[in-house]
Amino acid sequence: MASASGQTLENLEALLANEEDEVFLAQAKTYLEDRGKNTDITKHPWQWLTKHSRHGQAKKTRVYLSHAHDWICWDHTGNGVMRKTPMVLVSHMIRVDTGQTTTNFQKNANKDEDSRSFSIITHKRSLDLVAETESMARLWVRTLRLLRRGGAAAHAANSFMNYTDEQWFRADTDRSGTLEIDEVIKLMRKMNITCSDKEIKKLVKKYDMDENHVLDREEFGEMMKELFSDRMEIRELILMIKHQSQGNANEEFLTVDELVYFENEFQRQNVPPLVDGEWAKKMIVEITGDENEHILNIMNFAIMLDSSENGIYDPEHCKPGCGIDLQKYMSKPLSEYFINTSHNTYLT
Repeated sequence: MASASGQTLENLEALLANEEDEVFLAQAKTYLEDRGKNTDITKHPWQWLTKHSRHGQAKKTRVYLSHAHDWICWDHTGNGVMRKTPMVLVSHMIRVDTGQTTTNFQKNANKDEDSRSFSIITHKRSLDLVAETESMARLWVRTLRLLRRGGAAAHAANSFMNYTDEQWFRADTDRSGTLEIDEVIKLMRKMNITCSDKEIKKLVKKYDMDENHVLDREEFGEMMKELFSDRMEIRELILMIKHQSQGNANEEFLTVDELVYFENEFQRQNVPPLVDGEWAKKMIVEITGDENEHILNIMNFAIMLDSSENGIYDPEHCKPGCGIDLQKYMSKPLSEYFINTSHNTYLT
């Protein structure tokens, strides 16, 4: 069972035995990256996995990495026509679990498949897959964990670049590689950025360097830098924090003490556990990527407000095995839960 690039099941075993993560990852990517819809199952069996849905259905489909290795994609397994390729952003992975631990797997658990099963966990969903062999499952699990680790390191080194990339993928819904003005406007609305359509169009025109009426990834990054360095609502929030904490109102950044004040007074409302200066220093370094930095400017504070550290998700639900026992989380009467609904949503 050989491919044109020399990828065989025998070579896969040798690859899995390689303890050098960097060498392993470089070769593993070639096994898992996209080879087109006509990928031969006999030549690339590691890309054909059984996907378990939230409805308890199990169907075999092609699963692969995008060419940039930043998306996990799969062929649509449902009925009807699906315009977009279903996918999960690698940077959105919380973890990769082995075995059949999620609620999707528990609906149709099979002990014989447990050693070949794994789940990609994000805040919004789990992608639950079964490989043909244990070796193929190990290939996927190790590769994804290394990609996630590398993404986390890149995030720490350049938080703004990582954040900008996430927003790019959020906006480029048709995967065209460019953003039209309407896509940029929709993104600004999703990000709750207070700009009029006219202001956004003016900004896009400013950074459309080749004047083709769309933004490429580099142009989008430059536009985001300007946008985030001068967000009116973030500036007003910083001034409010400085006023209440008796800081210098002429400064448009937060110090370590002011960040501690914001976290404890605004975010935690003085409910323990409270944070201290060490927490604030660590947060500033993580956001800026600079070990010598001791302040958060407007752009970096905006990134922090949208980070997972500031998210509403219960960290307990991010721990391994959180999907094992549904009763652990959903055993109380409905009246004891907060329900997120819009004004047009009705519960019956």
